[in-house]
Amino acid sequence: MKTKVLLVTLLSLMVICFINLQVSADKMIKENTYNEYETETLDECLKKCQNRHYLKDPCIIRCHVLHPIGDDK
Repeated sequence: MKTKVLLVTLLSLMVICFINLQVSADKMIKENTYNEYETETLDECLKKCQNRHYLKDPCIIRCHVLHPIGDDK
C-alpha cells in the first residue's frame, strides 16, 4: 500500500514538473519570437530556413506568420 502511495506521489510530482517546464519553455519561445520579429525582416527570417523549400516546413510557416505579406519591417 505504501508503495502505491509513493508511486502515485512521485508520478504526480513528475507531471507537475513537466507542466512547469513546458509553460516556462512556451513563455521563453514567445519572448524570443517577439524579439526576433522586432529586429528581423522576412528575408532574414527565410535565410535561417536555408535548404527548406517546402511551404509546409515549420520554419517557413513561422516566417510567414511573423512577417505577413505587406509587412514593411
